[in-house]
This record gives sequence, C-alpha cells and structure tokens, in this order.
Amino acid sequence: MVHAVSHGNTYEGVGVGGSPSAALATCRNNGGAVIEEGTARGRDGRWYACRRYSR
Repeated sequence: MVHAVSHGNTYEGVGVGGSPSAALATCRNNGGAVIEEGTARGRDGRWYACRRYSR
C-alpha cells in the first residue's frame, strides 16, 4: 500500500499479513526511521499493521 503524509513531518505505511511480523514486513518504508508501529488482528483472521516513519 502507499504512503500517506501524516502530521506534516511523517509518512504512514500500512500492511496486511498472516501474522503480526508478516503484516509489518509489508509496510512500505520511505527510508526514514520508524517512529511507532502497531498491529491488530481483524475479524477475518488476518493481521493489519501501520508504521509511522520520519520524513
């Protein structure tokens, strides 16, 4: 999935996978440092992730 500019100074990447680590691995990185990340399991059993990167 693509990055969205967030809060003016950061990008967010989102991903989905069969486990928390797989979902995080699909988050696209713009080359910036990871500021924060999180995962959640959906009702469909898949894991969803979001990472916020520095710009």
